[in-house]
Amino acid sequence: MQTLVTAALAVISLTCLAQAHMQMSDPPPLLSKWNKYTTSQDYDMTSPLHADGSNFPCKGHLNVLGTSQAQPVAQWTPGQSYSIRLTGGASHNGGSCQVSLSLDDGKSWKAIHSYVGNCPITGDSQFEFTLPGDTPSGSMLFAWTWFNKVGNREMYMNCAVINVLGGMSRKRRGTAESIASRPDMFVANVGNGCGTSEGKDVMFPDPGPDVDMDSTGTAPPTGNCNAASSGPSSGDAAEAPSSAAPQPSEEPEDDVLQSSAQPDPPAVVQPPNAPLRFTNDTMPAYGGQNSTMAPAPASPPADDAPPPPRTTEPAEPAPTSGPASGSQCMPGSYQCATSPSSGGQGWEVCDVSGTWMYAGDCGSDQVCKFDAANGSPYCVAPDFQFP
Repeated sequence: MQTLVTAALAVISLTCLAQAHMQMSDPPPLLSKWNKYTTSQDYDMTSPLHADGSNFPCKGHLNVLGTSQAQPVAQWTPGQSYSIRLTGGASHNGGSCQVSLSLDDGKSWKAIHSYVGNCPITGDSQFEFTLPGDTPSGSMLFAWTWFNKVGNREMYMNCAVINVLGGMSRKRRGTAESIASRPDMFVANVGNGCGTSEGKDVMFPDPGPDVDMDSTGTAPPTGNCNAASSGPSSGDAAEAPSSAAPQPSEEPEDDVLQSSAQPDPPAVVQPPNAPLRFTNDTMPAYGGQNSTMAPAPASPPADDAPPPPRTTEPAEPAPTSGPASGSQCMPGSYQCATSPSSGGQGWEVCDVSGTWMYAGDCGSDQVCKFDAANGSPYCVAPDFQFP
């Protein structure tokens, strides 16, 4: 009888463990129970990455790349909209998530959409994104990463193998920014010197041009996050085998998803290891208070014609230095702005065509402040001060 009770408690414990956190169910990750190619299931898919980063990236599952368990589970087309499905029993009050792509078996990652706040939610939820229009064709890794708001400072990561058809077309709809110029995936809480604050939604230093803002309180990351995307610095981190997932048989010499690749048109030269953004030194700490922003489209028109340049009408005399009103911006730079819809504060990004594009709203009780130290705008409480 005691044996039966012990066995029952063990089953209950495993069931609770399986529902303890969150996981991506679609596209089905490597070694997931939802993946039809899985033959050696990971029964702990919901656990975070190890604090020392020893199973970064992808929970160490990249060791099955190149095998039958790593066959593509989805067929996607550049410029089209897709969604991920998240499921689980403990969302830790949400947090911030990203979805990213890797073309080099997990050695480097490019974030294609950021979700700041309320990601994920308890139970089943879906989050939409658009596959960049110039994504190369072929098999690649797709990752969902999550930094929980409440609880231990952790990073969660699930990875799936997907196949992209008809890539590298510059005539498809989607965000104007080249995939090569997308920001590196944010990495923290895995022994790399970068962390997140308890009780706040982490505001990614470089969220990229496609962002969903749904936060009532954000905070910048803590520690040294300048090279956070490189993962843990120790040699213990899991590495993908050199014969991992198949790459496209034919790749154009340009626009390949590499950290050193240049977008089309050519990217602005920047120092090595610098984040892919440029600080607007003329921008005030409280962006948008002295200017009115004209509405900017979230994505270019379907015919690929560049959107009209943003115009600025200062309420007070404009500074004598800095770019003139309505002038083109530096691709990859960010600044605070006035929301064209609500009139509140938000932020915008300069796309590769040199045009400001409105990117997201701050909360009703927040203001946008620009951190010149890393070239990032943040939605924060009015009394927040950068260190």
